[in-house]
Amino acid sequence: MTDEVEKLVKEEVGDEKASVAAIGPAGERLVRFACISSDYGRESGRGGAGAVMGSKKLKAVAVSGTKKVEVAKTEEFERAANEVRDLIRKGPVTSQVLPALGTPAFVGFANATGGWLVRNTQEGVFEEADDISGEKMKEKLVVRSLACYGCPIGCRKVSEIKEGPYAGTVIEGPEFKSLGLLGANHGVSDLNTVAYAAYLCDRFGMDSISTGSSISFAMELYERGVLTKQDVDGLELRFGNGEALIEMIKRIAERRGIGDVLAEGTRRTAEKIGKGAEYHANQTKGLEHPA
Repeated sequence: MTDEVEKLVKEEVGDEKASVAAIGPAGERLVRFACISSDYGRESGRGGAGAVMGSKKLKAVAVSGTKKVEVAKTEEFERAANEVRDLIRKGPVTSQVLPALGTPAFVGFANATGGWLVRNTQEGVFEEADDISGEKMKEKLVVRSLACYGCPIGCRKVSEIKEGPYAGTVIEGPEFKSLGLLGANHGVSDLNTVAYAAYLCDRFGMDSISTGSSISFAMELYERGVLTKQDVDGLELRFGNGEALIEMIKRIAERRGIGDVLAEGTRRTAEKIGKGAEYHANQTKGLEHPA
């Protein structure tokens, strides 16, 4: 898994402060939407960069150093940085909403405007959106906030699942787009399940947007009878089935059964399945749509 690789590489180079960019099992197996992970959960998520590393048999890259980063025009840089900080302090979203809730704060807005992706984009409003909102995350999961280097906002939220079958799982996030593509787009409103799904995507090294879109695509095909129970190895692949969501993430990362097909993304999967499946594939030029 990506976090284990990062730990081992840091031990090998002998520098705990080194930055490591690594791929997980999905990148090794050339899943089309595999990503590159760094800093225990930060992802280069879209476009399949992890599969590119995997195709080159490159598992990880470590970078470390002792010198400072020099700025060519220090005074101009500081002036520009101060102007941006002032704008952030004056903006209600950047000074209040994002520090309090992070990107999950946008769940309510997206749902209220009917612009969310629900059940493979068949709908734009999720009737149980409040259960996977930023407010609910803060109440049930969030244990602390983090900020990227030099950022005064601190929108990154570290969460811990405290009950149920996934208890003890710690994840940075889930972010807004993961809540949408792994939650609403599957009709899944159990926050613990959605958080664990995002955790698995991080650890396997897969883009949560394309992963979620590919699985919801398969769920719609299953409910429409395009995919049969035999096609999905007996899995009850229906909207609202959180256990099926978790199982499919594992199958895609490991390229098992129908997961081997879905690992190619919605456009290529639709081309292979046929039967009008391309009509239900949520993509543009082969890239699945974000939330």
